[in-house]
Amino acid sequence: MPDDGDFFQVGYGCWGVCPWVNAFLLDFAHHQPWDSPLQARVRRAYRIIVPPEQDFYFGSADWGVLADATVEERPIRIFP
Repeated sequence: MPDDGDFFQVGYGCWGVCPWVNAFLLDFAHHQPWDSPLQARVRRAYRIIVPPEQDFYFGSADWGVLADATVEERPIRIFP
């Protein structure tokens, strides 16, 4: 979605193993500075992927589509 500055769409693919349940774990790339310790000290929030893990089962299908995942910003709680 190149016209929407607040929405980014990322495609990804993987191989699933039939007939078992497979899991897909989403995480930020390690070279992204979004949530480095320095950024966490400067900002008052951190970002997470929701849901970070999705289980899927192909059954007799050749492919499937996972549910949407979003990036949410959560406030950092500071205790005096």
